[in-house]
Amino acid sequence: MAPATIILPAAAVFVCVTLLWLVSIRLRDVSIADIWWGPGFAVIAWTLAGVACLVESAGLRRRGWVLAWGACLGLSLMFDRLTVAFFLAPAVLPLMVRLNRTRTVNLAWGAGLALFLTAAYYREFFM
Repeated sequence: MAPATIILPAAAVFVCVTLLWLVSIRLRDVSIADIWWGPGFAVIAWTLAGVACLVESAGLRRRGWVLAWGACLGLSLMFDRLTVAFFLAPAVLPLMVRLNRTRTVNLAWGAGLALFLTAAYYREFFM
């Protein structure tokens, strides 16, 4: 996996934690900065796992790896961290340039798995 893969999620975590820290100083309550440490590292871990699955999928041709990407996306969304979706969902876009029937079916399976894993969880938020 390319070292650049971690830059975007790590930068997002750094910005969020830094902003929370600055707000906590302003409010004189530094404990609120701790809110984002654990989830921030979870964002990095799930994003890297999902991107690694996409890389191993050989351009969406290997269904098992596409399903693993869908599982990473779905499971990470159940942790109520929509940030991961902003990294994992767009990661598929470059792979969609040369879609054929096999790749489209595999992508549908992966996205369907993510939807299946999160449907019951998010249903509570929208009803």
